[in-house]
Amino acid sequence: MHILILASGYPTEYSLNQGIFFRDQAESLARNKENQVAVIATVPVSIKAVLKKRLWSFGVKKTVRNDVRTVVYTFLNLPKVHRYRMLKSRKEAMKLIEEYIREFGKPDLIHLHGFQSGLQAIDAKKKFGIPYVVTEHSTQFIDDIVAPGLEPFAKAVFEQADVAIAVSVPFARIMTKRYGREFQYIPNVVDTNIFQLNPEPKENTEFTFFNAAAFVVEKNQPMLLEAFAKVLEIHPESRLRLAGTGPDEQTTREYAKELKVDNQVDFLGVLPRNEIVKEMQQMDAFVLSSRVETFGVVLIEALSCGKPVVSTKCFGPESIVTSPEVGILCEQNAADLASAMIRMIENHAAYNKEMIRKHAIDRFSNEVVINQLMDVYQTIVSKSNA
Repeated sequence: MHILILASGYPTEYSLNQGIFFRDQAESLARNKENQVAVIATVPVSIKAVLKKRLWSFGVKKTVRNDVRTVVYTFLNLPKVHRYRMLKSRKEAMKLIEEYIREFGKPDLIHLHGFQSGLQAIDAKKKFGIPYVVTEHSTQFIDDIVAPGLEPFAKAVFEQADVAIAVSVPFARIMTKRYGREFQYIPNVVDTNIFQLNPEPKENTEFTFFNAAAFVVEKNQPMLLEAFAKVLEIHPESRLRLAGTGPDEQTTREYAKELKVDNQVDFLGVLPRNEIVKEMQQMDAFVLSSRVETFGVVLIEALSCGKPVVSTKCFGPESIVTSPEVGILCEQNAADLASAMIRMIENHAAYNKEMIRKHAIDRFSNEVVINQLMDVYQTIVSKSNA
């Protein structure tokens, strides 16, 4: 099957981890040698990212990686001008889609990731008769903060899609109610060949929690620090390691000092994937303190490494931590999170790493998720060709 993926996020020089799960899914699809898979991504870059990287590099870059032909178009984003971003993305993506079709032929279908790249999917459907499926990932719909100027675009994208997908069960319910059409649940994928059980013994004796997330309001690291301060009162030998960066990083560092937990908290900055894997293999448990997640890829990555997780109930994790044998869900407050973390420390020996990994493989591995997607694709293409 010939599959073209459209995305508004993808790894670039400005952010190596942005949209990395889109790339994972594309490469997973391409492992089936009967599939021809390509990606066209139009990626807006913030002025902050330009200044931070001290890099001015925009335009088209073409690569082939693991049998996936990829075209990434980067452009400078104008803050808060949402229509510009979507219309710029639409214009440039259509040029790239037309060029791609001339060179490689018409795809059987388009898989769109995120409504913000959806106008080009609608255009391609009208002009070339290519059906499309959309997977939505954005927390904007849960928080109900979609910009008023973008709501008509989102509505059109979802209404005209042949199939609509959401990445967790609660999120699918929200989207179905909001737009009056069915959203199927198909989760994100984890590469279980990369996220594996730890082949080496743990390097330290402290009980170590690990968190990987952008330092933004939605990830709620200040509450995590408050919870960890309570944990240290009971288990002073514990440690918390935080990977990531973002606008709230400095204030979070200062808050750690204010709470007098900074000696037990490590700020690691942005880590490449191989370092994330090492951290997960060395940690005792992963902890997620988010206010809202449509899914929670980091949780399934941790489970794939055989490590239990502690997470706030924030929509996505409820479709992942479906058994007490793999982790603990808690309410979104410091006291409940601290209680869950303490229980994790005190009952850690009861967790079985092989069983935890099996939980991830059975639900989120390449084979399982890609088979679900291929069933959807086959149905769409069969109807399109009828």
